[in-house]
Amino acid sequence: MNDTIIRDTSLHESVSRGPSARWLGAAVLALLGACSGGMGTDPGPMDMQPAGDQRAPSFAGLNTALAASTTTIDLAWTAAQDETSAQAKITYLIYMATGSLRQNFNMPSVQTGAGVTTYQVTGLDVASKYYFVVRARDEAGNVDRNLTERSATTLQIPDTMAPTFGGVMTAAATGNTVTLGWNAGSDDMAAQSQLRYAVFARKMTGSFDFNTPSLLSPPGATSVTVTGLDAQTAYAFVVRAQDPANNRETNSIERTATTGVISLVGQVQPIFSASCGGGSCHGATLPQDGLDLSSAARSYMSLVSKMSSVCTAETRVVPGMPDKSYLMWKLQGAGMGLCFQGGRMPVGGMLSAGDMNTLRGWIAAGAMNN
Repeated sequence: MNDTIIRDTSLHESVSRGPSARWLGAAVLALLGACSGGMGTDPGPMDMQPAGDQRAPSFAGLNTALAASTTTIDLAWTAAQDETSAQAKITYLIYMATGSLRQNFNMPSVQTGAGVTTYQVTGLDVASKYYFVVRARDEAGNVDRNLTERSATTLQIPDTMAPTFGGVMTAAATGNTVTLGWNAGSDDMAAQSQLRYAVFARKMTGSFDFNTPSLLSPPGATSVTVTGLDAQTAYAFVVRAQDPANNRETNSIERTATTGVISLVGQVQPIFSASCGGGSCHGATLPQDGLDLSSAARSYMSLVSKMSSVCTAETRVVPGMPDKSYLMWKLQGAGMGLCFQGGRMPVGGMLSAGDMNTLRGWIAAGAMNN
């Protein structure tokens, strides 16, 4: 009769169950039953228990990642479900990276306590972006494999200090424009290329309104041209540096300049070219209403002392009289005469106050062909 061998992997030894050794096999099985809390009976093959919990929790992954400060980010998720471990027994593995799905899933950055559904990650770099994946781990050590990723950027340190700036250096007038120049300012948190400059202007008989700048330069500029000023008028200028957090320094250094005569070529025609003289409006090819504004010479020939083609009793530009000029009526959207045809020009939007002031000043000074 052949012997049958039973291998007990927990004790790492074999027991012969031949006729001559059945009593030893029964004794060993009885001992195993006693150690496991059983009755010591010899279970048959159908009674052997399967291996322990091998199924990972069901978990949807991280819900939110929100910056809480310059060095911390708050994470939150909904508790996982598991067939054997209670929610209060499930722990969570937090994986962190500085690139999307670049986490090392063999080594979590943090393992939370059991049952938590929030965690604050600390010790992070200021104004830096981080990517997180959170996975659930049950009591048996099974970990889910979700790839739900959330990201957040830690907060910037509040900027409360204004730039350092030496003020405006030069002011040069051309017609009714003044070009201002300065050396770049510096800031404790912003690069020079991020600084903007607030320009304040006043006539010599007036005062500065430091709450409302005349214009704000593009970032990084070290010069700007102020347009639309009154002709033959003395102005004073102050320039102040402003950082991206809108902290503005308060220097009071002034530079002065006196505007000259408004030039058709230098100041007026650029307005026409930018707003009226291109495309299918008043360009050189079939200009609407015969009004050609494609060059300074053609603008002068079409405007000054020329009658309107739609309001034939009105003059397009009356030298010295902007309020009597049909051009100004069309630009303002209303006129003083009996005839006004169509809508405000240019099509798509009105001119700036500065441009309107330039055109008015040119006509008031005699609408010179200069």
